[in-house]
Amino acid sequence: MHTPEWEQCGFCRQRFRQRTGPGRRKDYCDPGCRRRAQRRRDAARAVRGEAVAGLRAGEAALVVGRLAGDLVELVRGGAPLADVLRVSGLLALENERVAAAAVAEHRGRGWAVIAAAAGVGERAARARWSTAAVGRLWESRNPVFGSVRQVAWRSAVGSGAEAEQRLLGRALSHAQRMSGVPVAVAARGCGLSAETVAGVLAGELVPSWAETCALAVTFGAGEGQVRSLWESAQGVRSRGWTGLADAAGGLFGFLSGLRLAAGMPDAEGLAGRAGLPVPDVGAVLSGALVPDWRTTVSLTSAMGAQGVVARPVWERMHYAFLTAPDPFSRRGAFFGQRP
Repeated sequence: MHTPEWEQCGFCRQRFRQRTGPGRRKDYCDPGCRRRAQRRRDAARAVRGEAVAGLRAGEAALVVGRLAGDLVELVRGGAPLADVLRVSGLLALENERVAAAAVAEHRGRGWAVIAAAAGVGERAARARWSTAAVGRLWESRNPVFGSVRQVAWRSAVGSGAEAEQRLLGRALSHAQRMSGVPVAVAARGCGLSAETVAGVLAGELVPSWAETCALAVTFGAGEGQVRSLWESAQGVRSRGWTGLADAAGGLFGFLSGLRLAAGMPDAEGLAGRAGLPVPDVGAVLSGALVPDWRTTVSLTSAMGAQGVVARPVWERMHYAFLTAPDPFSRRGAFFGQRP
């Protein structure tokens, strides 16, 4: 003889006899409890949506700006169509979240005012921006898509950028440790999730330039220290040529970023690993001596990176030197030769 199976109702907590045979098992004792449970879930989602939208309106607006800039760079850089469409879709979704957050902040003025501002009927405005709908919109948000450019560019640049990606992560990670700024605090200040910042510091994610710059400044690092590392990690290069001062500054910033990623070794330690004179290494690190290619490769390797990573930034400086009308008017020395 079959013994009936008893369950506890998910709403009223009363025991009920579970159905036997095929089909989905019941969670509630009757349809009435199932409907009441659904209404309770909708009400809880609405409350969360009301609170979350107000808290994240500013964050959503910042993400829209980042995504718009990312989309421009993807299109201009000839990224694959699938990547362009992906970022475009994310931008459209985040635009909707900004609108929902703004509506939530103005809901106290009444639905008639909101409907008039949106150019729709009051009923349509209620349906589109009800508290439950806003809650669902925010709950569906991917907490790490602020680093969308890393996802988009990965298929374009392949695994060759992984070493450069780790260099950027190491530089920011060391800067974070030296600054003592907690990851959660940095995440809030930069409009990112803590998971995203942790992924960046681990070398698993590459954020947009705006996000990278914000993190660097938060951790006390300079933009110049991470710019070239970020470009290498993204697989992109600065367009056009610059003046000699800017090009030399870019090379110094790149080497400074590598030094940060290596844990800030001193000149003596670097000179020993690179097989270079200590005074020359000290002069390069201080920005008083622009290194030649051999010296640049030696220092790059001594700081744990491949020499090829340095080629774009060094060639930019070399071209600027060759085309400058009077390169030696700049204070300092070039190509490892002291004046």
